[in-house]
Amino acid sequence: MTVDAAGALLRVARYLGWAAEREAVERAVAATRFDALSAAEEQYGFHERPIKAVRFFRRGIAGGWRDALTPAQADQIERDHATVMARLGYA
Repeated sequence: MTVDAAGALLRVARYLGWAAEREAVERAVAATRFDALSAAEEQYGFHERPIKAVRFFRRGIAGGWRDALTPAQADQIERDHATVMARLGYA
């Protein structure tokens, strides 16, 4: 998804039987890029931000969780969500 987000989203839409134009999908991807969402949060705030969090959109780096979570936290997430993660192909 990080290499071709529009292509991946277009395949999902087609799989679901949704009519989707490549241009519309590309606009959706552009509107939801990390930098756009982060800038919007900076300007307008973000309703879903937890009260204790400084920001909702943290860094926007694929795999950034490795630097943010402790090994114990990562293990807990894997234990709690192992079935779904396996079904979705997460290693």
